[in-house]
Amino acid sequence: PPPFYLQIRENLTMLLSVPFTKPNLQPQKSGTTTNPSNLSILALTLLGLSVAKSCAIPLSFMLSRMADPTYANAECLLQLVNETAPAHFSAHPFWSALTYPTSPCLAPGALGEFVLRNFDGYLVPLEYAVFINLNRVFFCMSVYTIGSAIYRDWRAALSQVVQNILSCFFTMALLFMFIHFENDNTYFVGNIMHHADISQWTDRSNASTVDTIPQGFLFTYCANIIWLMAGLSYIFKLDPFGAINNSGIGAVSSQVILTSHYFKWFLKHRHTKFHALARPEWSGALPFSFKYKAYKHVYVHHDDGDSFGSSAAFDGIFSAWFHLYSWLHNEVFGLKLGSPGHYALAISYDVFMSMMILLIAYVLYASTSYVYGPGVGKRGKAAFAAVSVFFFMLTVGMLETE
Repeated sequence: PPPFYLQIRENLTMLLSVPFTKPNLQPQKSGTTTNPSNLSILALTLLGLSVAKSCAIPLSFMLSRMADPTYANAECLLQLVNETAPAHFSAHPFWSALTYPTSPCLAPGALGEFVLRNFDGYLVPLEYAVFINLNRVFFCMSVYTIGSAIYRDWRAALSQVVQNILSCFFTMALLFMFIHFENDNTYFVGNIMHHADISQWTDRSNASTVDTIPQGFLFTYCANIIWLMAGLSYIFKLDPFGAINNSGIGAVSSQVILTSHYFKWFLKHRHTKFHALARPEWSGALPFSFKYKAYKHVYVHHDDGDSFGSSAAFDGIFSAWFHLYSWLHNEVFGLKLGSPGHYALAISYDVFMSMMILLIAYVLYASTSYVYGPGVGKRGKAAFAAVSVFFFMLTVGMLETE
């Protein structure tokens, strides 16, 4: 068989074994000559992964609608926001240009039934159970991988954990913001209900993982976690530019999954505090602090839909993607919600964002590798490690009170 086939087969084998692979903690040389074959294979593999993920999400929605016809119905969700939070709807550059003439929730009483079905529908407990147990599996895989590395060589393992704190945290921040973007704009997940006022029907919250799992969130969350882990594994395996000087695929991937548990806690607890405590005068708060994130989420995201993760690092990038998508969908192509063109653009744009996020993640890990490479002295490495730990403690709220 041709080398391309052999490489693809090796990649698929690696994808299935990476979570249980004991990482190689020995550094490898960076700055090697670019391998054009690896570059093309990596690009095609990551593109294939991204296309598969971007198509699987809407397909899972379609299958779910065989059991619940209004499952994550985009027209019902937009109608709900427009009727209960019209100022927010009109300020949103994407939603405000969309209409819902065929919404099944236009009938009297149908909108309230749609809201309650997101809490009491028979798919809800099943999705919640799958979500919780999959996270337990991810967590156990992570603990096993990092634990085995520490058991084999605790100094090297802990050094790599500290080395990759920033890379892992920022990569997970990218994923969190990406899922949020998909939920609100690309695929219309039940999280959009959180942008509406549902108090006339229930006193429960439809924010993710607070009182329920919004319809569709399970699919966007799990598909993107698996996609990112596979993508990072291929990047570390092939590394066509030789820029990553450590090959601990399992340890780094596991760190990212462990970091995702911070975001799950964030959705459950800190998100609720954002809405309870945010103040307009917090607009000038320290970036990455609690007050900064609370202001951005409540007074920016819940105003015009921007700021998908309240991240000073990536808000600008996602804002540009947000306005570009809105412009392409509503002004350039003038697409109608649910049309073939709408789905084609949504999937294509999701693939584009997926590839860009993997590229940014590669740059993050390559930059970290440079700091820990031969070009930076011991003091520089120690300073970077100290800053990494300080930043992580600040971001997760260990250095401030709300």
